[in-house]
Amino acid sequence: MHLLQSGVPFNVIALWLGHESTNTTHRYVEADLAMKEKAPARLEPPNTKLRRFHASDSILDCVSRRFALFATFQYWGSASSSLGK
Repeated sequence: MHLLQSGVPFNVIALWLGHESTNTTHRYVEADLAMKEKAPARLEPPNTKLRRFHASDSILDCVSRRFALFATFQYWGSASSSLGK
């Protein structure tokens, strides 16, 4: 636990202990509350700028044509099923 608290990677601890799998190591090592509280502080914000997606006119045209085609099939499908009744 002290190694993990000192920042030694979990897989390195597993290798030092001679464990074939990190699942075996996990049985013996679990994060305590102090480690869980420190974890968010280690994170760094992503180096990206968030942008909103704007569809081009050609994409919007394609979607509207497909929607119109779908709506037509839905109408004729419901109309033909009611004709058979």
